Order: sequence, then C-alpha cells, then structure tokens
Amino acid sequence: MRPYSIEPLVAEKSQTKRPWKNWFLAGGFCLFFLFVVAWNVVSSEWFLRTVILPRVGESINGSITIQSADWSLNHSLVLRGVTLEAQGQEPCFEAEEIQVDYDLVELITGNIHFYQARVVKPEITVHMNSQGATNLDPFFNLSEKEIGDVSLVRLDKIEVFEGSARFVRQFAGGIEERYIGSNLQIQAEGV
Repeated sequence: MRPYSIEPLVAEKSQTKRPWKNWFLAGGFCLFFLFVVAWNVVSSEWFLRTVILPRVGESINGSITIQSADWSLNHSLVLRGVTLEAQGQEPCFEAEEIQVDYDLVELITGNIHFYQARVVKPEITVHMNSQGATNLDPFFNLSEKEIGDVSLVRLDKIEVFEGSARFVRQFAGGIEERYIGSNLQIQAEGV
C-alpha cells in the first residue's frame, strides 16, 4: 500500500477564492463612500460658486457674484454679499443677504416652489441712457431657443427688509434725473 500525503489537499483548500459576500460588502462600501464624497462636493460653497451660479447667470444673460454662502442641498440657501449684473452693464441688484427655503425634490421635478424668500438690505438700481436703453435690457433679450417653456414660480412668503431703489435717467444734453426710494419694507404671502 502506498501512503498518501494530505499536504496537497490542505494547500488547495487554503487558496480558495473570496466568497461573493465579501465582494458584495466591499462594493457596497465603495459605493457608499463615493456617495458621501459626491454629496459633500455638491453641497459645498465651491460647487455653488463654480457650477450653479455661473449656469444661472448664463441662463439670465448676466452674472451673479457672492461673498459667502451657506446651503443645505435639501432645503435652504443663504447668500451673503450678492451682486447681480447684466452682461456688459452696471450692477442692477445688490443685497446684504438672501435666504431661500425650498424642497430639492420639487425643484428636480420641475415644480419651482419656494417656501420663503428673505432679502436683507437690497439695492435695486436702474440706469437709463439717452436712447432709452437700461442696464436691465440684456435680461430680457433672450433668443427663441432660450425662451421655451416657462415654469411657474410659486412663492409662499417673501420678506424684504431695509431695501432701496434708485432710478437714474440720462438725457442727451448731459442732464441727469434721479429718483431714490429708501427704507423699503415688504412682507407678502401666497405670491
């Protein structure tokens, strides 16, 4: 009788492949990690400044600049030091702070619904030259493809504190006409 060694059988069993459960758990962990990283990038102020605000500005033929922002991707946005200007024009809107409460799921589905909009110390400035053109005109000069379907914006509550409005009109002879309104307070619901 020949003696058989069990060493090759033990060596074969120790080199078995990982079970599918370990691969499944590792893949799930990687997907979860990627989701957390993506969520943190998308909800960062950097993403808001470099992706969201330039796209919004492009869609309205203008630019929006901010000093700082706090936002929760799901429900609120607070912008500080906001300036809005049309392409090639002087700023037409500045505000110390803008706060907007919304529901992300509604925005994604196309239902533009803001629960509250609060604007602190806004300053609206309209400049009209002697030909009748204003610094707001580029906002309304949209091409036919940009107009498309316009969504209805629903706003439950708006509050404006310590606002001001300026209208400056220049005449051909160099004469200037100015109208200024200050300390504007507005509170409205169901707009």
